[in-house]
Amino acid sequence: MDSLAYFKQLRNHHAFSIFILLALIVLPLDQFLKWVARKYLKRDYEFELGPFFVRFELAENPGAFLSLGANWPEEVRFWILTVLVLFILVWAGWTLFSHKNIPRYEFWGLQFLLVGGIGNLIDRAFKGTVTDYIQVGLGPLQTGIFNLVDMMILLALFIMLLGPWWGPKKNDDNMHNIAKN
Repeated sequence: MDSLAYFKQLRNHHAFSIFILLALIVLPLDQFLKWVARKYLKRDYEFELGPFFVRFELAENPGAFLSLGANWPEEVRFWILTVLVLFILVWAGWTLFSHKNIPRYEFWGLQFLLVGGIGNLIDRAFKGTVTDYIQVGLGPLQTGIFNLVDMMILLALFIMLLGPWWGPKKNDDNMHNIAKN
């Protein structure tokens, strides 16, 4: 096996190892935080620091981001928010683990998208809703209520959108060292 083929194979092992590590850390923590929210958030708790605030509030979200689709018929929600999301996650995993040369931003964006998507898919599969519990704001500006894996998905979105302007423009031999950086 030539050295380039070896590095390509090694890179896929690194991608999978990083995914497993992220999943083993984030998914149990996400489920634990959701359990704590369901068990203990009986009322809203708000912490303020000047104009900045953090609010803990329990919300069982049948929809997607900002409750998009919450009013759709249950069957439509199932096909779009469970089945379509599952296909997107399978595509993301296939792209991440089967492609030898992907840019660093795509590598990390797909990692965060996979872990975040799986976290919310676990909720949908077992409860039919996603548990959200935190909201932040600055003065009159505020987010919707979200959870830990929502932050991973949002981070993946930012990385994938802004990454092409931050990193190398073409795939090069340095992409084999993604997992080391």
